[in-house]
Amino acid sequence: MRISVFGLGYVGAVSSGCLAGAGHRVIGVDLSADKITMLNRGTSPIVEADIGELIATAAAAGQLTATDDVARAVAETAPSMASPRKSAPRSAINPAPTRSSCAPPCRPGRPRTA
Repeated sequence: MRISVFGLGYVGAVSSGCLAGAGHRVIGVDLSADKITMLNRGTSPIVEADIGELIATAAAAGQLTATDDVARAVAETAPSMASPRKSAPRSAINPAPTRSSCAPPCRPGRPRTA
């Protein structure tokens, strides 16, 4: 699978390394030129157990790259670009959660506690 990850901080860098380590082609996107350079060189931009090795291996294998070019990342990972009709299959789109799908509704005026 081709995946783009936006933001290469603790969550994004770890997610990118793990996804690439699992065999996915990952493009990380960030505004920080330092993080982009580090990831493309196979160096982790964060300190976390085992992530340095995962990123180094994935980058060396060409499974993990980084850029600041959002359009490129989307174009290389979006299923619509692979479709001859240039339209994404609905099965590839995960709907955003709504308030009603995340929690049962509250009655007006009655606070809900977790």
